[in-house]
Amino acid sequence: MGESSHDSTLEQHGKQIKEILNHLDELPLDHIERLEDDVEGLGKGGVIIQQDYNQMRVEFQKSRSQVFKFQRKLFEQRNKIAFARYRISNLEHVIEEIQTRQQTDHEDFLNAISKLSINQEISPDN
Repeated sequence: MGESSHDSTLEQHGKQIKEILNHLDELPLDHIERLEDDVEGLGKGGVIIQQDYNQMRVEFQKSRSQVFKFQRKLFEQRNKIAFARYRISNLEHVIEEIQTRQQTDHEDFLNAISKLSINQEISPDN
């Protein structure tokens, strides 16, 4: 049973080949040569497409690698900027504390001078 279906498939293929050959016999020779050139060109085109694909893939991988490098550098720069901002904030806080202490010291100094002045006015004998 398997052999007869195989034989019938072979017969069908044989008929199809004969039909194609008959059709080719009816075509002018220059048309057949043009078809052969087209088929050959398609094969070469497939090779070219594969080469283009491979080149594009390599370029994509290079670009991707560069993007990762840039992202890493950007991340490092952002970390440096964040650290610099943190240090600036701390310095601003220290400056504010110094200014507050200076203002307090200045007020204390003025109060002390005022007290001395008042004390000297009260007891001019000293």
